[in-house]
Amino acid sequence: MTTSTVQRRHGAAATAAAVLVMTLTGCGLLDSSGPALPTESCPPAGSPSEGAPGAADPLVTVAVGQGPQDLTHVLYEDGWVLSLAEATPEALAAVRLPRYVPSPYDDGPMAWQIGYLGECAMEQVTDLAESVVTENARFGDPMITDQPTTYVTRYGSGEPVRVQAYALGREADASGLDRGEQDAREGLIALRDIAADAVPTGEVLEVTTLSVRGDPEYNLPSGWPGPPLKEILGSEPCGELVGDDAQAVYDYLLGEPDDLGWTKVAVVPPGIPAC
Repeated sequence: MTTSTVQRRHGAAATAAAVLVMTLTGCGLLDSSGPALPTESCPPAGSPSEGAPGAADPLVTVAVGQGPQDLTHVLYEDGWVLSLAEATPEALAAVRLPRYVPSPYDDGPMAWQIGYLGECAMEQVTDLAESVVTENARFGDPMITDQPTTYVTRYGSGEPVRVQAYALGREADASGLDRGEQDAREGLIALRDIAADAVPTGEVLEVTTLSVRGDPEYNLPSGWPGPPLKEILGSEPCGELVGDDAQAVYDYLLGEPDDLGWTKVAVVPPGIPAC
């Protein structure tokens, strides 16, 4: 075999490899660039949107806990943001602090703090969501125990796209992640942090709908002001309360009653299904 023949074969192999990389990248299966992280801080947000919080369609939701139902932030297309906050009589009487993230295992009722993002932050959120919340995203499985999972859902045309990352933010304490998975996690953290930095208005969303999860056969305390769990849930693990029933149960839970068993009640944000 001559030297020129070897060179031709090596050149053909290199060309084929380059074409394969370009094809995989174009299909979204291989992405060496990582998510487009924000490079500059946004200026102050200015005034909020003129519409009511929750009037626009959801853009992105963030949940932390045991499933996508454990919502912590809801971002809407017009810039309004709802952030989960502790709901005690004392907390509801005070101006909410930004970046509060309750434990997904909190038993008491929560409230949705109203906030908003400016145009710059919304552009960053949209770009990040499109680049990191994708069908082919890989976030790895870090080798660390007893951590919650973060679920991020991107809405828009077509079906919502949801990704999940276990132990998000604990990468420095874990192993088992490659460079691409670490880059994807950085993008997801940046998106989450922008949502957490929404400017709070000091107002709390009105309670209109509650989701209720639990065992339909469980007998709640006699002071429970709503329908029995069996009536709310039927044969399903989740049901909803609306209107006066929702407000009465929410007010009852503010008193931190005992003996609720595994019953979990949460305020449902606008545009998001209760179950």
